[in-house]
Amino acid sequence: MTITPPKVTIPDNSKRGTPLATVSVRWSDGAEFIGKVRLTKNPSGICQLTGMELQLGRDTTKADDNTIPICTVTAFKEGDGN
Repeated sequence: MTITPPKVTIPDNSKRGTPLATVSVRWSDGAEFIGKVRLTKNPSGICQLTGMELQLGRDTTKADDNTIPICTVTAFKEGDGN
């Protein structure tokens, strides 16, 4: 899985839906990935996954300054029950 860019700086006046990064998934041999991609860790609600794009999940404020939010995206192969 590749998330581009891997680190994002979010201004404290950003609005919900602002694009943050794109997600792409390929098998190690380069073959097309068939499965699902989900946002699996998002404790502050800062991210949302729309298709293969990470977006800002809420408006930001000065209270978000000097914080390091974590958003984890996980790929699940087709047929693994997820």
